[in-house]
Amino acid sequence: MSLTYDTLHVARPVTVTTFRPYIACAAFAVAAAVAAPAAAAPRVQVRGHTTIRLLALEHRQDALVVTGELLDRDLLTGLPFRFVNVTAAVGRDRYGRRVRTDRWGKFRLHLPSGKRGTLVVSTTFAGDGYYASHQLPPRSLDISKKSLDLGLTMARQLKVTDKFQQLTVSTRVDGRAVSVPLSLYDGRGRRLARVTTGRGGRAQVKLPTAALGKPGPVTIQARFDGDGSLNRARRRFEALLVSPVTLELQAGQEQVASDGEITLSGGITDHGGAVPGAAVGIFAMGERVETAISDADGQFTARLSAASFPAGALDLQARYAPDVTWRLEARSPPATVRVLAPRPIRPELYLVPVLLTAALLLGLVLVRKRRGIARLYRTLRNTHATEPPQTGDPSGRIETGLRLARRSLRAVISPSSVISGEVWDATDALLIPGAVLTLKPASGATIEVRVGRSGRFETPSLADGEYRVKVTRPGYVSERFTAQLPHRGSLHGVRVDMIQVRVRMLEIYHAATGGMLPREELWACWTPRELLHHLSRKRGRRSRPLELLTRMLEFCYWGTEAPREDLLQQALTLARQVPPPE
Repeated sequence: MSLTYDTLHVARPVTVTTFRPYIACAAFAVAAAVAAPAAAAPRVQVRGHTTIRLLALEHRQDALVVTGELLDRDLLTGLPFRFVNVTAAVGRDRYGRRVRTDRWGKFRLHLPSGKRGTLVVSTTFAGDGYYASHQLPPRSLDISKKSLDLGLTMARQLKVTDKFQQLTVSTRVDGRAVSVPLSLYDGRGRRLARVTTGRGGRAQVKLPTAALGKPGPVTIQARFDGDGSLNRARRRFEALLVSPVTLELQAGQEQVASDGEITLSGGITDHGGAVPGAAVGIFAMGERVETAISDADGQFTARLSAASFPAGALDLQARYAPDVTWRLEARSPPATVRVLAPRPIRPELYLVPVLLTAALLLGLVLVRKRRGIARLYRTLRNTHATEPPQTGDPSGRIETGLRLARRSLRAVISPSSVISGEVWDATDALLIPGAVLTLKPASGATIEVRVGRSGRFETPSLADGEYRVKVTRPGYVSERFTAQLPHRGSLHGVRVDMIQVRVRMLEIYHAATGGMLPREELWACWTPRELLHHLSRKRGRRSRPLELLTRMLEFCYWGTEAPREDLLQQALTLARQVPPPE
């Protein structure tokens, strides 16, 4: 079975650094096709949308030439060496051809010269394994008239705070500039302005920002109604009207004790006023330490433990990653708090640890003299040896999996058959509600336990034996571990760290494209599409595995549904096929 991805083109540039879990950029909506037997790995086929444009009607001495182009609707680049069915009719005469596009995606239909009347042209692209089909509605052209080449130039990202937006209109016929009257309309067909290009075939237009509507996608269309020598012409332009965001952060006190609490407050607003329900990250020393949610008035508060930071001046900053395409990122000015050094300990208090250590050693000697309690001592001694060490991943990947709880003396003495704990997002250190734990014993029925809204779970009392546990949630990579029951407290209050599929997908993409940028610092400002275009121009050819990997990354981040985990295996296969940097 094969499905087609429906992709929407968004004009707003999205940098690689903005690929964070709290960025919901509702832009590229993609559909997937999985075709494989039940025992084999699924195969994902990505098919993009296309568009056809009729460019010009050229009169030659021996023929009448209709020129058009087949484009990728998202990249707006020509699709080379593909077949387009073109049908032309002049009166009762009909001409049908199956023409092939050149290396730039352009095609031409040659008709006999000497025809008079109205030419009706219909074009159809049947589609292939990479692109969906597209049919251009019939277009009527007067053979006795020439075609107008109409162009629109404007910034792709428009700020709603600007009073006017600059637009350049150009008009040419057979490569020569002409002066013609034009009308500008918005996406709903409302007229925005009338303009006439000058002798150089160009006109500068200032459009009031208020006439473009609310922030979001904006469509501007230029129309020429035709005259006695020229056919009608239209040209669409899509942009994004964005709203800047203002973010403020204040500290409740100038200085705080080392064992005290730092209180923070702030507000977030955009062009329309307060932004409710915004996730604002609090950063200290370059790392996220807390996340605050704004209320209906755009206000938020946060509390931090001063013990988590060294003594001295501490700069705190609030950062906002938008969840809609028409808001910009924002950072607040730093709020400085001085953390005081801890108070010195009195000299006599240094004797307390020595006395406690001596008492503990004496107690251990007495415990080992009794046979029954000695076994308990050996059990306590071995508990920490069985816990796996927690180490970072040297490859830079975010660590996930099961973290065992600390064992208490009561749990060691009284074994338990209940598993409890929390499920966390390993990227943002937040609890995840809605996950499902599936416990499969060596024999017997499988048990499912759902994680509550608080992100915590607790199983009922289970039978003794070994269980294979699987933790799943839509949009996250599943985690698996083995639990032996009854346990000695290590499975009370466990922590399961999970990572989102799209974060893992970005790690695969980053590893596959490492070293391909001209400069490493361009990771902070280039989009995946810009990297794809750069490599295509540099190598003189397109890399199909890199194109598919780029589209799969876009689907994981901007798809309307949570990405499936099985896409990661397909991404790894594509990453291995990406040619190394030259």
